[in-house]
Amino acid sequence: MIDRIPGHDKAFAATGHGMLGVTLGPVTGHRLAEYVATGRRPEALVPFRFDRLRR
Repeated sequence: MIDRIPGHDKAFAATGHGMLGVTLGPVTGHRLAEYVATGRRPEALVPFRFDRLRR
């Protein structure tokens, strides 16, 4: 999950990396920083949005 927290406009989460957090953390941080700064979700983060679990 890498997305804005539903119901909280200024809170974001980047979680669920499992044992790969050390290797995936830098790119996650870069993309999440882009999202926070621009308010637009980068295409790379679309598969990790919270609402993908609501089916």
